[in-house]
Amino acid sequence: MNKKFKTLSKAGSLTIPADIRRDLGIAAGAGFDISIGDNGRIVLEKHTPTCIFCGKYATKKHYGRDICEVCVHQIAEEDK
Repeated sequence: MNKKFKTLSKAGSLTIPADIRRDLGIAAGAGFDISIGDNGRIVLEKHTPTCIFCGKYATKKHYGRDICEVCVHQIAEEDK
């Protein structure tokens, strides 16, 4: 397990380190479900399916990754 020490900001925010976000395919704007697990642990789970590019709700899979309709169209336009 790759543990890292982080502190909460005054606003209660917590930053997920870039290497962890990258390894898990978490993009800015991604949604999360937060709950209390066994032994009082805080459980943070990526709300799925979310788009790997924009973090919004995904409706399609592309090479096994979730992607939303908006990003599908943007990628198609860039490829023209």
